[in-house]
Amino acid sequence: MRVLAVFVVALLLLSCGGGTTSSSSNLSVSSFGWHFQGRNCLACHNVDLSKNLRQLIIGGTVYKNFNVSNPDDPNQVCKTKLAIWLTVGPCVGGNTVVDTTNSTYLNNISNTRGYSGSGNIFILRRGGITDIPKGSYTVCLLAYDSKTKNWILIAQSKNNSHSFDIGINNYDPRNNPVDSLNRYSCNACHTYPNPKANAPGRIYANLNKFYCK
Repeated sequence: MRVLAVFVVALLLLSCGGGTTSSSSNLSVSSFGWHFQGRNCLACHNVDLSKNLRQLIIGGTVYKNFNVSNPDDPNQVCKTKLAIWLTVGPCVGGNTVVDTTNSTYLNNISNTRGYSGSGNIFILRRGGITDIPKGSYTVCLLAYDSKTKNWILIAQSKNNSHSFDIGINNYDPRNNPVDSLNRYSCNACHTYPNPKANAPGRIYANLNKFYCK
């Protein structure tokens, strides 16, 4: 019976993502593991929760190139600490509506397992962001430079190209993951070789690949 219990615990740990994170700083990660990169994140993380408990608001994976054919290749993901801005207008000079680089958000999620998967980008409710305000936004991705201690813009979508309409509690990540008005699950559209909803392919560092180690 004890052997069975150990096996079940090990299976649960594996299903929640491998890898380890550093608790010494909310801006550093000691190592990166594998956690179903490139898959529809919300299809697993939110379907077993009641609507008012959904923690994962946005989830996706950042690669080095848009045309990565093997999503599990650890050499093709962006292995660094990543963050998201949602802006009205361009990333530089636009109006930032959602910002996951602020210290309050980072402190609130410092112990998350989300960093166990290489290249993960996400917005978590417990960080203090409860939903995405209705509207259309530019998605800006940033990487943390541990040397300069600055966030560097590494990727951006077309201006105001990502819309949000009904709220995360009404988004159906399994039956209707590809929803042009509710772009919560990034990997549902950003896939390769058959991207959806006019996505160019996988999410990738289209501005500054240098920071994708």
